[in-house]
Amino acid sequence: MGGCALLLQNWAWYHLSCVAPKSPKPWIFPLAQRFNSGGLNFAKVPHNDVEGYRKTIDHMMVEEFYWRPYLGFQHEVSVEDRATWTACTYLLCYHIVEKHHTDRVTLHFGLHQQIPQPPEDMKLYHEVNMRRWIDDNWTWVWREEINHWNECHNYVLQGNIVQGVLCHST
Repeated sequence: MGGCALLLQNWAWYHLSCVAPKSPKPWIFPLAQRFNSGGLNFAKVPHNDVEGYRKTIDHMMVEEFYWRPYLGFQHEVSVEDRATWTACTYLLCYHIVEKHHTDRVTLHFGLHQQIPQPPEDMKLYHEVNMRRWIDDNWTWVWREEINHWNECHNYVLQGNIVQGVLCHST
């Protein structure tokens, strides 16, 4: 597994404790290394079972979702890197392009959630495959998306910071 799928898997395991395997590794940097270095225990979570994952997520408790799981992590991160995380821009890995819709999860970044813009339709991006496009120059094919990424500092989330403990309210 690689690219955006690896990023998504690690995000899910850090945020959804009900589907995360137990790792013998402590918090290490880079954070993905915790779940990608072997020794994972899947005893109490679905494993290679889409139906099991769906059922588990459908029945998860509010406290099983962590909005900001990295708060206790002791690793110095530059202000520039923090800003990059919140940028509403594209994630690219060769022929794979996904929109990073940070405006839909501002609470994850410690900001109050506003009504976000509608998500970008990625259907045309998902029709690209390596069989038909094998000789293409991806820097040319995705030049607009790459330029958007290179300008990511212009798309950083802005908003009011949440004060106190983040919690679910009805």
